Amino acid sequence: MISVFYGKNDFGIDMEINKIRLSVAPEEVRDVNSVHLNGDSMTKSDFLSSVFTVPFMSNKRVVIISNFITKLNSKKNLDASEWVDLLEKLDEVPPTTDLLFREADLDKNNYLFKKISESHDSRNFPLLRPYELKEWIKDRVAGMGMTIESGAVNLMVDFIGSDLRTIDSELKKLSLYSEHGVITVDDIQIMVAYVKDQSIFKLVDFAIEGKNEEALKISQILLDYGSSPNMIVRMIQRQLRLLLLASDLRKRHVKVSEFSQRLAISGYPLQKTLEMEKRFEFSRLLKIYGLILKSDIRVRSGLMSDSSALDLLIAEMSS
Repeated sequence: MISVFYGKNDFGIDMEINKIRLSVAPEEVRDVNSVHLNGDSMTKSDFLSSVFTVPFMSNKRVVIISNFITKLNSKKNLDASEWVDLLEKLDEVPPTTDLLFREADLDKNNYLFKKISESHDSRNFPLLRPYELKEWIKDRVAGMGMTIESGAVNLMVDFIGSDLRTIDSELKKLSLYSEHGVITVDDIQIMVAYVKDQSIFKLVDFAIEGKNEEALKISQILLDYGSSPNMIVRMIQRQLRLLLLASDLRKRHVKVSEFSQRLAISGYPLQKTLEMEKRFEFSRLLKIYGLILKSDIRVRSGLMSDSSALDLLIAEMSS
């Protein structure tokens, strides 16, 4: 079997690949008969030795190749490389090998992709839409032998979005924590620390985009979780500072690979900061940073309570 799995839903691809790996029997030799190759560095020798090797004491072996088809994006590139006879070799793949090509975003006009898709399986794994995401969460929880309140489902979708890997991780934690086999809104509020981290990005996003009502809603949820108005302002200030610094680094043509060290953040916070920075003008970010300083003066001088100052700041950011 030869398949091409592609799309932005990398967790969905992981699950499908894992399902195929589980069909390798017996379990004791599953890892030995599973091979992962990086398409960027894979040689033809690596490919041939992995794909055409006889399974070790098993019914089959699984070979997973990542980011290979994207690299050979045209017939010219294919013909000019050591892979000129690749399509012929694919026709010779033994039935005891499941060959899986894994790609992120794939251009459907890619020559190699089109040729493979003509005679083999190809599946797109897009990000789930909101209603699909809610059903996915319910099904995932049911698979754990539990149920989940509708409000809890909505809360996870609102704040975690389509990141299935994070949702799955949090659901596993909640399944251990929740009593009586039901995940409730209260469980989400207590256990899902990710909600707070995600909330501040959404709050800043909504405010800068002029969505005052949505930004105020996020602010209220953070307050309900125990954050003080002053703490929320400090989180907004920190995020604006990171956006300004990221914008400055980009203007100075600093390598993206250096951003993590320069900004002292990594992982999801870095990813979200870089995504947001691209969408907003430096002058707008600078103006909002000035509004934060003015809000701080109002509170310190006793002109306004910290909660009222927070609401006004969000309104000013959204205007």
